[in-house]
Amino acid sequence: MKLKLVLLAVFFTVFLACKEVPKATNGNKDEKSMTSGTEVAKSKYEDLEGHPVALADYKGKKVLL
Repeated sequence: MKLKLVLLAVFFTVFLACKEVPKATNGNKDEKSMTSGTEVAKSKYEDLEGHPVALADYKGKKVLL
């Protein structure tokens, strides 16, 4: 019984911690400095079948590493 309560508490804690926060549209300086013309080095990744995967494919999505 205690184990079920602990697991339920952990589940809700993780669930609440993963809520989506809306982006601020007030011209945040940090966002501008990240996209100020410097290109990010591109890494090469593969999925389990060996097909190439780009991180840009997951832009705007939640990814669990």
